[in-house]
Amino acid sequence: MIMAQQITTTMTKLETRDEAIKRQPTIYPKNSFDRYGDDLCQLLLSYLTFEDRFRCECVSKQFKRTVFASVIDIQISDRLIKQIQVLKQPIHQIMATIAMKCPKLEIIDCRGLILKYDDNIPEVLGIFRDNCPHLRDIYMNLLPNCGQLLTEFGQLVTRMDDNNCYTTYEGVNACQGLSHLGLLCWPKKTTTGFDLTFIANVRKLEIYSLTDDYGANRRWATLVAESRCLQSLALSDCYCDSLFMTDLCQQLPRLRQLRELTLELATDDTPDGHSMFNQCLRTIGVNCKQLQRLSLTMYFNDADDPSLPILLDSLRVYSRLKRLQLTLKGVVANGLLDPLKHFKRLTHLKLDLTEVNANVLKDFPIKCRRLQYLSISYYHMTRECLPHISRLPALQTLVIESPNIMDFSGSDLSVVLTKSPKLKSIEVIEDLRKFKAKYTYFYRINDLKL
Repeated sequence: MIMAQQITTTMTKLETRDEAIKRQPTIYPKNSFDRYGDDLCQLLLSYLTFEDRFRCECVSKQFKRTVFASVIDIQISDRLIKQIQVLKQPIHQIMATIAMKCPKLEIIDCRGLILKYDDNIPEVLGIFRDNCPHLRDIYMNLLPNCGQLLTEFGQLVTRMDDNNCYTTYEGVNACQGLSHLGLLCWPKKTTTGFDLTFIANVRKLEIYSLTDDYGANRRWATLVAESRCLQSLALSDCYCDSLFMTDLCQQLPRLRQLRELTLELATDDTPDGHSMFNQCLRTIGVNCKQLQRLSLTMYFNDADDPSLPILLDSLRVYSRLKRLQLTLKGVVANGLLDPLKHFKRLTHLKLDLTEVNANVLKDFPIKCRRLQYLSISYYHMTRECLPHISRLPALQTLVIESPNIMDFSGSDLSVVLTKSPKLKSIEVIEDLRKFKAKYTYFYRINDLKL
């Protein structure tokens, strides 16, 4: 009995000592990455490009353990395939290695594959499907003769773009989870009529180009009848006549789930054409009361175009909007932002204008008191605009994009940061369209305090 008590006491002391040792913090050398936790290293490595992750994998065991832990999406493009071919290794072997290194992969974007490499898509997708249990989204282009491909992987395809005007849409009905669809034109008429059943679950629809040969009055009605979940509609670079406008005004109110609308329409460059568009815009605003986001693009050849005041007046009926994007080229209007006094809920605003002067933004802070995000793209903007912007009471993010950022100095932007009560960062983008390059500069309030 005494011996058993001694053994028990000794074991208790050993267990207590082991627990104390475990509670003691582990001391690592100062030159070791192990002194940082895996979560911190994973966060730092998440800012690297996918190619740089492979280079950093051999830095330490901790890097090897965490460098791919944050990868949840990957882009498979013709550039990646070319890089693999340079290694002179089988594509399926490299892709299998990538799939095993990224076990948390959720999204595969293979829209960057051109027709030259589309034969590799079935093999590549099969490898990732078999090795990535969390894979749930595949983005791809609509390809010729892709019926078999969609039959096999259609359940995972959630986004599809038609970049080559393939209008047969063979096998698309197998994509039951398709939520984002981009079309170059309307599907052609088949023996069963205008078959648009594949957009039943689509939440975002983008139509990039329409001509006068589309039978708008019939196809719009079919689209609306089949679209039960459509929340976002974008019409870009589309030619519109009176029939198109009339049918658009009649059908859009039937989309009860529609929350976002983008209009970049080409009309007759005449007062009648602009007047028709303005009337259509007003009708949509009156009837589609559920809209929360609007993006509008119009081009004017005459700076004194009389249809511009009518256009601005039409925006008053969109007072329920929370996000607004205006692209107006060729005009300089001092009363451009007057309708914004009716937008009591507006939190995000993007302006793409030819010229921005102080008169345009004079009463801006009074009209947009809830504005949190402001993006201004311009060819010419005066320094006198910055004090007006700094008086926006709720502004948190400011984005300025211009072909020439030399119009403002760092001190000018620093004054805006220090005077704005809630402004956290300014992003200045120098868009060098001539050289097809963009350079971004960040100014943050924390940097100024240092």
